[in-house]
Amino acid sequence: MFFCYRGSKNYRGKDFGYRIGYASSADLENWVRDDSKAGITVSDEGWDSEMVSYPHVFELDGEIYMLYLGNQVGKHGFGLAQLQKDPIS
Repeated sequence: MFFCYRGSKNYRGKDFGYRIGYASSADLENWVRDDSKAGITVSDEGWDSEMVSYPHVFELDGEIYMLYLGNQVGKHGFGLAQLQKDPIS
């Protein structure tokens, strides 16, 4: 499951702004959160340098994509990320 979260205070800036998180479950009752597996975070500069939020993950033609909003909850744009699959060694 992908979701967004933010700090409870001062969340309009980079430090505590929205981020995309990830959690998994084998039984849909017990969840393990591991935000490092979300695979996306804010950029160093630009329209998504303060926040990334409201992910929507979908499959199209065998590829996995994520739509997401940038700074100020999308005021300055939205993004499309494509899952990069690791090559088989």
